[in-house]
Amino acid sequence: MTQHDSPAERLPLSRWALVSCTLGMLGLLAVTPLFNPYLGGILAILAVIAAHAAHRETKRGLRRGRTLALYSTLLGYSLLVVVIAVMSVRN
Repeated sequence: MTQHDSPAERLPLSRWALVSCTLGMLGLLAVTPLFNPYLGGILAILAVIAAHAAHRETKRGLRRGRTLALYSTLLGYSLLVVVIAVMSVRN
């Protein structure tokens, strides 16, 4: 084991964390005026659900990616606020 090999680095990255980050980014793109904010809202909700699953998985120590899960959670909830604001302005 070298200096940079910690046990956490050998764990696989949480797929839920990657899914939540990807859904959050796609939701961010969907909220722009060119696309549908409803799609952004659905993607944001799915991103939050996946991020919470990633938190649960990384909290147990089964996988790494806790920081990515945290940022994805923040992105998902922030996106929900933006979607609600965009939808209220449009109506």
